[in-house]
Amino acid sequence: MNQTGITQQYLLCILKENGKLPAFGMEKTIALSAAGVLELKRLWNISP
Repeated sequence: MNQTGITQQYLLCILKENGKLPAFGMEKTIALSAAGVLELKRLWNISP
């Protein structure tokens, strides 16, 4: 089972080469949090 979720995929896209989140802007942090919430919603089959 080697599937990555949307949160993991997004995190891999935004990480810098040294493995840290970029310091500028809150947008990436907020988007990462939103991706986590959406993934949990999908896993728990919660309707809107």
